[in-house]
Amino acid sequence: MKKAFIIDAHVHTGWMGNLMAPEVDLAALLRLMDRLNIQSAICSDMRSIVIGSAEGLPISRRAFAESKSRVFYLGVYDPNRARASLEILRKAVKWPGF
Repeated sequence: MKKAFIIDAHVHTGWMGNLMAPEVDLAALLRLMDRLNIQSAICSDMRSIVIGSAEGLPISRRAFAESKSRVFYLGVYDPNRARASLEILRKAVKWPGF
């Protein structure tokens, strides 16, 4: 039987850490995941939430590759930037890890 593992379905990486998660870079996230036996995570870069997916998705895509496919990512639709949001999300659905 395989060792049990956890999939964490809500994490953020990058810029704008807070008191609950002051270390939010990818290396720190992977160390924490290893320590807690978390196999995979679904993540959004804070830039996607605050600035927009066009800014954040390339960072998240790179994190997926650098994590050896452990940190998956999602996009954020911004109704205030509807056209730009949909454009980048249409591209991202074809990227590995999205």
